[in-house]
Amino acid sequence: MKTLTPDTGGKIAMQERWASGSWTLVVLIATLLLAVPTDGQAQESTDFFRQNCFSCHTIGGGRLVGPDLKDVGERRDTEWLVEFILNPQAKINSGDPYAQKLLDEARGVVMPAVPGISRGRAEALI
Repeated sequence: MKTLTPDTGGKIAMQERWASGSWTLVVLIATLLLAVPTDGQAQESTDFFRQNCFSCHTIGGGRLVGPDLKDVGERRDTEWLVEFILNPQAKINSGDPYAQKLLDEARGVVMPAVPGISRGRAEALI
């Protein structure tokens, strides 16, 4: 902050401090709004899951071809899950033991590459 003369210093210093704090608040609010899914984004993820994942996966209904996805974030971290969703075959081919376990449980059926999947969409699904 600049050193100001006593006759105007308090008012100007307060305005500069407020402006600086205001921008910090604006950036914080914008970051929070972008990080929290909106109802539209949540609905889009739900629709995408129904159209592309529901035939092989449940959320709390038990295993189908693929594993039950209830509490999946407790079994693997987000980065692992995103990598698997984006390219299941690559994760299996990497020798990852958990990916191999999933393949064995699915009796050799590899999850197909999902059309329209992106890192952002995979993160939203998780």
